[in-house]
Amino acid sequence: MSGLPSPTVQKLLSTGGAKGITVLAWKSQLSMQMAENIQRNLGRVQARFMVRATREGKYPMSESDIEWYLGFYT
Repeated sequence: MSGLPSPTVQKLLSTGGAKGITVLAWKSQLSMQMAENIQRNLGRVQARFMVRATREGKYPMSESDIEWYLGFYT
């Protein structure tokens, strides 16, 4: 769904971190609510470490931050 190469997706998921999962969800054009669900259920990220949606339900990271994070893993 993200259009990223499989090795990049694996890297993002294998970090075990909420940011990697959140960035992958964003790239896949999923909602932030879905990103939270993936963090919790697939990533097994503890609640205190999760990246949470803003009050408006949006991604809390800026697009430039997300792109930088993606560039780091690609």
